[in-house]
Amino acid sequence: MIVMPAFGKTAELQESGVVVLRAVLPQDMLERLRMAAVMCFDGVIHSVTLSSRPNFLEPLKALGVDPADCRVADSWIREKRPPDFQAHLWHQDGGLGVAFPPEPGPMLPMTPLLTVWAPLDCCGVDAPGLEFVRRRLDSLLHFTELTDAEIRRRFPAEDFWAPAMEPGDVAVFLNGTLHRTYVQPGMTNARISVEYRLTPRSESAG
Repeated sequence: MIVMPAFGKTAELQESGVVVLRAVLPQDMLERLRMAAVMCFDGVIHSVTLSSRPNFLEPLKALGVDPADCRVADSWIREKRPPDFQAHLWHQDGGLGVAFPPEPGPMLPMTPLLTVWAPLDCCGVDAPGLEFVRRRLDSLLHFTELTDAEIRRRFPAEDFWAPAMEPGDVAVFLNGTLHRTYVQPGMTNARISVEYRLTPRSESAG
């Protein structure tokens, strides 16, 4: 089990697979991180791993999380910049490192982790955010089942959620939670975000 303060939303996280915690990170820290992140991008690079930017672990401490639980090589600072937002398609973070067969078959075990995602800009309205399927999933879908048409056929419309978020907000989601970059016509603002993948304490202690 991941060790992380619940902020009163543990039951919601376990049921829906994702929660958004509002205004839980201090603005001065986020502004420092944003200025450092801007320096990471030179107009070509859009993603930088945290393994080379350990100072970006500061938000985890503010959340009461031990940075030692962070898989820094699998955690990223990302920028989505118009007009090419390089949107990520539907996926599950529990598929990280999993070798999928060419065709669907027996359910594969998920990589045990928890994702903490923090935007450094307002997102979800004028800038790309994240879209989730609010339903806990305890198994991986095959990559051939991750088209938008198939996901929308499989899940009811009320399960789809694209929250507007501001700096200070944090999205926390389970390894089976389906999500993707949320991009809509007319979005013209850039967005920088930091995503942390946390290993269960029982795993990291070994």
